[in-house]
Amino acid sequence: MKINEINPFVRDVKSGMYTKRGTNWQVCGDCRLIFIKNGKGKVETNDGSYNFEGGSVLLVPSDTPFSLSFIAEPFGYTRISFDYSQDHSMKTEPAGVADEKTYLSLKIIEQCSVAEFKQFMIIENTAVDNFMEILSDEFDRKDVSPYAYEMMSAVLKQILIRLLRVKNAKCGKTATLLDEIIEYLNNHIKDNFDNSKIAEYFGYHPYYLSKLFKDSTGLSMHAYFLDLKCKKAAKMLSDTNLKISEISSLTGFESQSHFSGAFSKIYGESPRNYRRKFRE
Repeated sequence: MKINEINPFVRDVKSGMYTKRGTNWQVCGDCRLIFIKNGKGKVETNDGSYNFEGGSVLLVPSDTPFSLSFIAEPFGYTRISFDYSQDHSMKTEPAGVADEKTYLSLKIIEQCSVAEFKQFMIIENTAVDNFMEILSDEFDRKDVSPYAYEMMSAVLKQILIRLLRVKNAKCGKTATLLDEIIEYLNNHIKDNFDNSKIAEYFGYHPYYLSKLFKDSTGLSMHAYFLDLKCKKAAKMLSDTNLKISEISSLTGFESQSHFSGAFSKIYGESPRNYRRKFRE
C-alpha cells in the first residue's frame, strides 16, 4: 500500500495517565499511535530501550512487542487503535492485546502493508496536539455525529502524513549528520560508548539516531565504534612499540582483557599474535 492509498479506520481512542510500573510487554492486534501529552517515559522494543517526553508520538505496528513505563511520575497519553485500510471496518471493538504468555493466541486484524510505517517509530516535536483533540472529540460523538468515522479517518491521515514530514525533514540531513557522528566517534575514541550522550550532543532522539546510523552503515553505532577502536589499536600494534596495556588504554577499553576479546573477535587473533606478524 502506498501513502496516497491510506484510508485509515479508527477503531478506538482512549486518553489517560499511564501508571503501570516495571516492564509490561504487550503485543496488539491492530496498529497503535500513542501521543504523549505530558510527562516522561520509556519504551522498550526488540531493538532497544528509548526515553520519550511530552509531544512525542510512538507509532507501533500490529504484532510488534513493546513495553511502556513512566519516569518519575505517570505520563499523560492519547492512544489510537487503527488500521491503515477500511478492509476490517466491521470490527469496531478494540483489538486484543496479548502478553508474552498469550501471544500465540492473539488474532491480528491487519498487518501493516505501508512500507514507511512497517517498523516501530518514535517521532519528537510532532505538534499534533490540535489534531489529536479533534480526533478525540469525533470519537466521543461517533454515535450521534454524522460522518464521524469519515472525519476520524481524514484527521488520522493528516497526522500520519505530518509525522512523515517531520521524520523526512530530519532525514534530509542524513549525509551531513552521519559524517558528523563519525567525526565525533573518532574524536572520542578513548570514551566509553554512550548512545544517549551522543544523541543529546546532536539534539536527536537515541532511537532515531541509532536507526539512522544502522540504516546508513549496516552496523549499529556501538559495533561501528568498537570496530573503530580496534582499527586504531591495530595501527598502533603494527607501527609502534607501545605495550599492549598502553594501547588498550589509549583506545578507551576498560581493561586489557576486554580489549583482547574485542580485538580477537574482529581480527580473528589476539593483539599479541597480530603484532608478531609485523616483527618477523
